[in-house]
Amino acid sequence: MNNVPNNKKYYKIGEISGYLGIKTSVLRFWEEKFPQLKVKKNKISGHRRYTKKDFDLIIQIHDLLYNKNFKIEGAIKELSTIKANTENEKILIKKDLFLDKDSIKEELLTLKQLIENL
Repeated sequence: MNNVPNNKKYYKIGEISGYLGIKTSVLRFWEEKFPQLKVKKNKISGHRRYTKKDFDLIIQIHDLLYNKNFKIEGAIKELSTIKANTENEKILIKKDLFLDKDSIKEELLTLKQLIENL
């Protein structure tokens, strides 16, 4: 695998296939099979434009299929599980932020009372 250029907004199908060492037809096949992979096409030329998010997802798919020996159906389920876990983590983080916000508010009220009592 070659180094991934991080400074690009969009990647071409040939760049991604070259990076992973797979044929472009494999990427087009994955687009049909994996509902998580929603690649946009240029309105004028019709060429696929992969974002960094798409690229990262394709790397995950490649890892599941080629390195971890998942079948396509299993990889789809695994990606759904990963996404669900990520969403749950985001909810927990937001909940923690709200708890912190409440405790900060409580501390500020306590400080305000202390100042008023001076």
